[in-house]
Amino acid sequence: MATYILLTNLGIEACGSNEQMKSTLHLVEKRLKEECRGVTFVEGYGCMGTYDLVYILESEEPQTIEKVVPILRELGHSTIQTMLATPFEQFIKAL
Repeated sequence: MATYILLTNLGIEACGSNEQMKSTLHLVEKRLKEECRGVTFVEGYGCMGTYDLVYILESEEPQTIEKVVPILRELGHSTIQTMLATPFEQFIKAL
């Protein structure tokens, strides 16, 4: 299973208040489980710095990860950068 890292920034509509932000984050997790079969939500992190949130997801097929981005945009994530992540051991073997 491949690991994907999504770096996101929230738009104002997603984080008007702390309660609104909590609601949005719970809704993201719910929608991913319901609408993105084949995507495993590994972890999410709130960040200080360039990005607001980091999602770690796993999937067998990149096409299933492609379903995630429109859901995040719809729920107020204004920018999203998606990266395929390779564990160091595999990365080093490939060198």
